[in-house]
Amino acid sequence: MSLQQPAIDSSIVKALYPLSLVADHLIEKLIERTRVKLPELGQSIIKRSSTVTSEYHYLIEGSVEHRISFDQRKIINSRDSASANPLEECLKRGGSIKSGEGCCILVVNTSDVDEFLSLSQSKGFKVAHIDESTHTVSGQTVVEGEHEDDWTERFLKSQLAVNIPASTMINMFSSLEDIEVDIDDEIIKENTPGDYFYIIKIGYAEVKTNPAGPFDGEDFTLSPGDYFGDEALVADTTRNATVVMKESGLLGRLSNDNFHQIIKEPLMQSLSKDDLKAIEEEKVCYLDVRLMAEFRHEHYETAKNHPIAYIRKHLNSFDHELIYVITPGCGRRGELAVYLLKQAGYQVYLMAD
Repeated sequence: MSLQQPAIDSSIVKALYPLSLVADHLIEKLIERTRVKLPELGQSIIKRSSTVTSEYHYLIEGSVEHRISFDQRKIINSRDSASANPLEECLKRGGSIKSGEGCCILVVNTSDVDEFLSLSQSKGFKVAHIDESTHTVSGQTVVEGEHEDDWTERFLKSQLAVNIPASTMINMFSSLEDIEVDIDDEIIKENTPGDYFYIIKIGYAEVKTNPAGPFDGEDFTLSPGDYFGDEALVADTTRNATVVMKESGLLGRLSNDNFHQIIKEPLMQSLSKDDLKAIEEEKVCYLDVRLMAEFRHEHYETAKNHPIAYIRKHLNSFDHELIYVITPGCGRRGELAVYLLKQAGYQVYLMAD
């Protein structure tokens, strides 16, 4: 008699870790990325591997056997608290997982989980970079002697440009695709996938933020030399604001692929364990930028927990004398933390796995 595949709903997903940390409004989209397996009795589901885990397997019905050796075996039922975690957790002690009676497995790619956890935190992200001395609030334009022809000078003074090597800067400028825009053109739209990185060359644009976001729905004006759309590309999340042209003008844009190759990849520098040994211990601060619940579940021994929202709020309070190292397992959020902290002038690296 074959088992009937159960319907996966939010109540099932919200009982699983770390899927339970995904924002409620994203659960249904996450469910669309999952799949269900009904293995035959005794079938091998997963084995311990030295490679990085690319999938999470959850026992949602029936039982499995965790077999460490011929003599060491443990039955796990879907009613057990251990089934709330990925079965991969069991394999930290070695062995393999085989299906038991009535076994039903929910499978999801770890990259999809990381994406939705990033999206769940994206309300704290700022899609555009605005110079505090020239941005506008609620439609009141403030321009301090800037002219449209000065966009390159203004951009070169930005925090992003400071972190880009000269050779890379030349490559970026030559790769920019110019597009003419008209007044009221919607350049990016909230909740849509990131596709381009933009620099304003001529004209002004308005950033319309979400009332639930960090700017409480206030509007900001971007001037020539300002850039936007980068963080959605770094974290591979959807846009969290809408940008509309306030007048006709000219934009330079980089495709997602060019942005990653020219800007993102050179910024994502890693330090190996040997590199870290060569640095004085008191000068290194390890950061875990996942949510607190993820951090409590498991983390690098000496790491501090500073989620992306915390980094955003306290960006000016970090120590310029320290070297910050993002610990493994933070995924796209770790890359975004590197990107944000580097633009604020800090020394920050990813920790090589």
